[in-house]
Amino acid sequence: MAAHDALVAAEWVASRCDGVTLEQFTEDDVLRLAVERQLEIAGEALARAERADPDFTQMVPDLRRVIGLRSVLAHGYDVIDPHAIHLVATISVPALAVALRQLLGMEDTE
Repeated sequence: MAAHDALVAAEWVASRCDGVTLEQFTEDDVLRLAVERQLEIAGEALARAERADPDFTQMVPDLRRVIGLRSVLAHGYDVIDPHAIHLVATISVPALAVALRQLLGMEDTE
């Protein structure tokens, strides 16, 4: 299921960027590029999920923004702002992962 793929990508980003400063992020090309790729995957997966089940994806916070970011990453390589990507990775993506886990019925039981 595409929503599960988005969750996997979001959790990857959230786990790799937890505690990473902007300076560390911008200096680590491998991490930055990997995060950008995972955000592309999350955006594409959510676009596919939206086509398959619009009712489900209505409950995904910032769905259109996630899909839009995917387009920027794929087509607007010259306008990508590492600071903005870092903010997305450290603030927005962890919240997206939580929402997707809940929507997929995978809430933490702790």
